[in-house]
Amino acid sequence: MASRRLEIVLHSANDLYDVKHFGTMDPYAMLWVAEGGRGVVSEQCKTEVAKKAGSCPVWNYPMRFQLESRKNSYILFCEIKHGGKLFDRKIGEVQVPFTDLLAGDASR
Repeated sequence: MASRRLEIVLHSANDLYDVKHFGTMDPYAMLWVAEGGRGVVSEQCKTEVAKKAGSCPVWNYPMRFQLESRKNSYILFCEIKHGGKLFDRKIGEVQVPFTDLLAGDASR
C-alpha cells in the first residue's frame, strides 16, 4: 500500500488559557492525524517548548506525517500543553478536517 506524506508548519497559537498563576507558561504542541475521526494513522509529533511564551507561543515548527491509509478524509489533531512539575496540562486544542484529493488517483 502506497503512503502519502503530509507536511505542515505549526506557526503559533493565540489566547491560550493561562494555567500558571505565577510566572510564564512554557507551551508545546502535540499533533497527529486520524482517519475520518476513527483511528490514528500517523505518529505523534511534538514541537519544541516555547520557553516563557505565555498564552501566545510562536514555534514555526515544521512536521512531516506519513499517511499509510488510502482514505480521503482525515482530521489533524493539535493539543497544546504546558509542562508542569508533576504533570502536563492541556491549555488549547484544535481539530482540522482535510481531504486528500489524490487518494482515489491510481496513477500515484
